[in-house]
Amino acid sequence: MELPGVEDDPHLNTFDAVDTQERFQLDDRMMVEVLGVFLQDLPQKRFDLSEATTRWQTEKLIRLAHTLKGTASNLAARGVAEAAQELESVVVSGDRDGTNRCLHALFQQLDQAQAVMNRYIASHSPSH
Repeated sequence: MELPGVEDDPHLNTFDAVDTQERFQLDDRMMVEVLGVFLQDLPQKRFDLSEATTRWQTEKLIRLAHTLKGTASNLAARGVAEAAQELESVVVSGDRDGTNRCLHALFQQLDQAQAVMNRYIASHSPSH
């Protein structure tokens, strides 16, 4: 099954629409809706992660990273899930410098996934 704007992406590890649709039996309309909710929540998630890192709120940061890891895994956004897992592990170890590096890497993965998801939405919207 070809997905315009997704199948040719060299960073398929960022988001696998086919895998997500097959696992959850989502049609295009539902997939667009699910991705829309995820993307709508991203600015707040980024803010919360940044704030928890700056304030070194380790319990909150672990919870946020763990939750994002699960959500990203469900959406087959493997790069995001792996980066969130790494962030969670580094916070647990108490490495503040490592936490900052991991947060930056997570935000890069989120940027890539967001771009691919937005392309998917644009190519599968009802008006398309």
